[in-house]
Amino acid sequence: MRLLRDVALAVMVLTLVGCGGSDGDAGSTGASALPQAAADSGGLLDFGGGIEAMGRDSVTVDGRSFLVDEQTEIQRDGRPVSLASLQLGDFAVIKARLRRDGALIAAKIKVRTEAPTEIKFTGGVESVSGTELFVAGRRVTVTSATVYTGLGTSLRDLQVGYLVTVTGLVGADDRVEAEKIRLESKG
Repeated sequence: MRLLRDVALAVMVLTLVGCGGSDGDAGSTGASALPQAAADSGGLLDFGGGIEAMGRDSVTVDGRSFLVDEQTEIQRDGRPVSLASLQLGDFAVIKARLRRDGALIAAKIKVRTEAPTEIKFTGGVESVSGTELFVAGRRVTVTSATVYTGLGTSLRDLQVGYLVTVTGLVGADDRVEAEKIRLESKG
């Protein structure tokens, strides 16, 4: 599933670059193309994966190095922790800003004790608000990496009553982070 998500992200970014959607900084990170920030994310980019390396003021996740400063919020299972308390192999979700020089600055690092569980379910859209929706009684969040199939390209294209299939990861708070949302029918 991770490979599918990475391929989808790369296709989206390459499409945007071809349309003039990049300012050229993405190539300086040394990693593959960067995801685009969602319009309501405050310019933050979403990343996730196992922690591969750590330094005094940095952490590497999924082949990308993130700088950590005094403003970085770090949590383990919803509780504030220090960078030193993180461990190699921990599953981390990072929200980061891209500096003009290409460096990624971690704004938030959330670590989960247990690896997330993958889930796929179908149900009716009950509500849509901001970056989340409720489908068949489950709280679902979307990120800039969420792929939409059978409808437009964002959460704004969904309406209450639509029947959708959601594929994603279940977080510690039982929220589903959608990797893919497929429209089955328009109600």
